[in-house]
Amino acid sequence: MSDEDEKWQRRLERERSARQTAERLLEEKSLELYLANQELRTFAAHLESEVDDRTAQLRRALSERELLLKEVHHRVKNNLQIIASLLGMQTDVHSATPLREVLLDSIYRVRAMALIHEQLYSRDDLSSIELGAYTESLARTLVGALEPRADLKLDTELITVPIGTALPCGLILNEVIANALKHGRSADGRCRLLITVLARDADLVVSVVDDGPGLREPWGKGANRSLGTRIIQALARQLRARIQTSEGPGFRFEMRLRVDTSTEIETVG
Repeated sequence: MSDEDEKWQRRLERERSARQTAERLLEEKSLELYLANQELRTFAAHLESEVDDRTAQLRRALSERELLLKEVHHRVKNNLQIIASLLGMQTDVHSATPLREVLLDSIYRVRAMALIHEQLYSRDDLSSIELGAYTESLARTLVGALEPRADLKLDTELITVPIGTALPCGLILNEVIANALKHGRSADGRCRLLITVLARDADLVVSVVDDGPGLREPWGKGANRSLGTRIIQALARQLRARIQTSEGPGFRFEMRLRVDTSTEIETVG
């Protein structure tokens, strides 16, 4: 064999050895990648199982919390109804005194609050109520108690408000509607009410209109600054609401509530 042939032979052997080394390294790296992939798959499956377990735990905790909140609202409603019943018993004792009217007004306020918790108990969303439905239920309850012959008309939209807004709104509505039923009779002795709950841009607009004789003095002044008026004014300040009243003929009460960081309006539908 010539020198040239020996050189080619050695060159081929070096290339064969290098190729074998490269193939061995490739096999080793492939095995490492396979094992790493298997380990990753195992970890991903374990992580997915952990996530599923944690999600199930959170769902159970949320369900238990919702049940607990429902029970709280149910018990608050029942307790408020007991308070209303006790006040009702007091009205029987004071049936022939001016105190009876005061007790009845207190009963209506307590029932207005109880109605909030009753609606919350019946909703899936325990943090808000549908204000239009609440207003209708409250108005019909007051009509039945104070003036069953009243002509009641309602114009409401499907508007949900948080409980922090619903409770003061409900108490304000209770005062205004009850006052209209007591004093808003027209010359023919009939009581006609129009109640609206509407969303206008960023405002919640609530109004109560009757066709009675109106007020002798400006609303909230002089003889018209009753306990009910003071309650309305205090709650309106709490809500940062704007109140407007007008007369002729009848009396119109309107409250506009601007949406801000603490008050949200969600129109359904």
